[in-house]
Amino acid sequence: MKANQEPSRPHPATETIGLEFARDWTKSEQETLLSTSIDLISVTNLDGYFTKLNPAWTDVLGFSLEELFSHPFLEFVHPDDRDCTRQAIEEVCKGHDLRGFSNRFRTLGGDYRWLEWSYPGVRPGEQLMYGIARDLTDKRPN
Repeated sequence: MKANQEPSRPHPATETIGLEFARDWTKSEQETLLSTSIDLISVTNLDGYFTKLNPAWTDVLGFSLEELFSHPFLEFVHPDDRDCTRQAIEEVCKGHDLRGFSNRFRTLGGDYRWLEWSYPGVRPGEQLMYGIARDLTDKRPN
């Protein structure tokens, strides 16, 4: 998390509207949305392993989904970004929303891509983290 970045919580009315909106989606519509998104969508367990990923992950990083599932996600994070990533995930696990957090993920070719993350805070009793990342590599100055 950036030093001056405050965790945010969505307004309760926004959460309610989002839940009502989500209930109206059929399984087919959800799958279509996930499979066509250019954003990287993930579900991660609290042990640090991805449990679900959309196809954008393979498009951006080059790894197969099986490769991404078989290693803790921190193994893909640039070594210089691991401590701040751990801190950010700790905040998410405490229930704080995370928006605008950036780190670098390794590609199959050994390069790194800059990803900007959005995570809702983990709620009491939940065992999963839900994240969306956007590849900002081409928008960052060299």
